[in-house]
Amino acid sequence: MTTENNSIEPSDDEWDSLTSAIRKKNCILVLGPKAAVDPRDPLEPVLPVQLAQQMIQLLMKSDALPEQPIELREIPIDNLALIAQYYKREFKARKYSPRRNVQKLIELTYLVKDFYDPIEDLTTSLHQDLASLPFRVCLCVTQDRMMLNALRDAGKTPVEAWYSLKSPQAINADEFTVDSPLVSHLLGRASDRLSVVMTQDDMMDLAIGLTRKETSLDEKLVRHLHDEETVFLFVGFGFGSNYSKFLLKLLSNRQSDDDESRDFFFEDIESSEKHVALLYQDCPTSFFRTPLLQFTKQLRERLRESGDVSAAVEAAAPLTTKMPLVFLCHCSDDKPKIDWMPEAFRTHGVECWIDTDGLRGGEAWDSKIMNLIQEKIDYFMIIASESMLKHPSSYFYKEIKLGLEKRALVNENYKYIFPIVLDCPKALNTKMLLGKINVKLGEFQAFDFQKDQQQEFLSLVNEIKADVKERLSWQQI
Repeated sequence: MTTENNSIEPSDDEWDSLTSAIRKKNCILVLGPKAAVDPRDPLEPVLPVQLAQQMIQLLMKSDALPEQPIELREIPIDNLALIAQYYKREFKARKYSPRRNVQKLIELTYLVKDFYDPIEDLTTSLHQDLASLPFRVCLCVTQDRMMLNALRDAGKTPVEAWYSLKSPQAINADEFTVDSPLVSHLLGRASDRLSVVMTQDDMMDLAIGLTRKETSLDEKLVRHLHDEETVFLFVGFGFGSNYSKFLLKLLSNRQSDDDESRDFFFEDIESSEKHVALLYQDCPTSFFRTPLLQFTKQLRERLRESGDVSAAVEAAAPLTTKMPLVFLCHCSDDKPKIDWMPEAFRTHGVECWIDTDGLRGGEAWDSKIMNLIQEKIDYFMIIASESMLKHPSSYFYKEIKLGLEKRALVNENYKYIFPIVLDCPKALNTKMLLGKINVKLGEFQAFDFQKDQQQEFLSLVNEIKADVKERLSWQQI
């Protein structure tokens, strides 16, 4: 039995099911790459994307690669395993190259260690929120120690373990408890170079080893993973990588008809990714397009009343930067042209909400959108286009009106509305186009994607980041 829910937030029943599993200590937390927020600046891309960018930069600095090869250019920046595979191949090729002008590369595992060393002792508000909750087991698929650090900050004594293809590690603990939870790095730990699982080949070797039982996990951990009462809370996967899907399917290889054993995925799942639920058809599954920091705050609040939140974390809760949330108002005709934008925003540390299912209209939707625009989002973006002018009436006009009403409540020194011109009729300029969509939009400076789309997008992201920092500078005085 599989339940698909692609809503922005869980229903009350789903919240009750999740919090009940956490209180019963039956919930295993699984942190994915999108949960690896940079603790030095949450507005920067997540750590795995930064690591992939660093690999590409090192490759580009080499005289052997004057320009980025097409095969590398076509790899999505969030597919770290494939970029690492390419990097490792180039490292081997240059290591034995007789050409003098070939710049040597840093060996991959040393590169990973050097990347994670500066944040060895750091953590984030997202991890601190999760560390305050009664999880007995946390699985991580990145090589950072942010969850471990957050648990220690919460006054707990976590047991750390990391998987190694070369020498599987036995966990030195009789049992995992709320006060002494297990933090297991499924893809190795940066400081243990031989344990790092990074490339596409590494992922496949691990998956094949688990399938054939040639590679084993600690028996105590396996017992928890395969328990029929176990509920998995997946946070920050996105499921853009088939290797992550396959690995997690293997790890959660159990069947249950108990509705309370539903697994929860708090992600930024696009409608085109709903097929990932087929991988989990043996157990109830719910997906949610919920900004991660928003989710962890809500979960903590819901568990606070029952006394399930660590007092140490409550007392030490710091003022932290949250990732800004933008709303993309668009004409459904333009959907294929802007499919890339939500993921591009997230790559740059900006959460994004967009109606991917075309469910506009109706009282429930009106209430949800009104609450979203008035209470949740930080910025409102209009994707202005010729397609909009072809619709004399449409729900997006109502969204624009709500956005303009909210703008009146925002300090005029801060940004809120960002018009983006996707395309424009030849008879109009961008200002005229905005004025025809809504006369008040003509007052705003637009980002013109008709020129250099990539450069205009980066300018937009930089303006958002600058505005966020300006807002925070006054909040912290």
